[in-house]
Amino acid sequence: FGQMIQDNTDADGYVIAIDMGPFIEYYGKREVLYRTIGSEKKDHDWYFKQMNDLMDKGKSIYIIESGITSYDPARAFLKGLVEGYELHYINYGVVENWYAFSSIRQSFMRERLFKLEKKIQQPGTR
Repeated sequence: FGQMIQDNTDADGYVIAIDMGPFIEYYGKREVLYRTIGSEKKDHDWYFKQMNDLMDKGKSIYIIESGITSYDPARAFLKGLVEGYELHYINYGVVENWYAFSSIRQSFMRERLFKLEKKIQQPGTR
């Protein structure tokens, strides 16, 4: 998984993640933007501003699948993401599912990687 991240992202790019962040930093050698956790839009507004500032400076931002919906019960982060960004599928890697039943049996899952691009807002929309 780490090698897939390294092979499919810009060296100076950022990857949005939560629990997988340390693996991405260590094995993928990429900087992680640890995603905010909260149930209201205001909890994420400053985070989206940070993302926009980095994109305006020419930095690429990626997100892994678990970074999209994990710890987002009200889907506040997801709503802001879909409203402001286009997600472009890049690739996937196989990761060990160390959350569920890890002490009973070993299991694996696919973790997809997407590149984010800001949506162009049309005048009078939003």
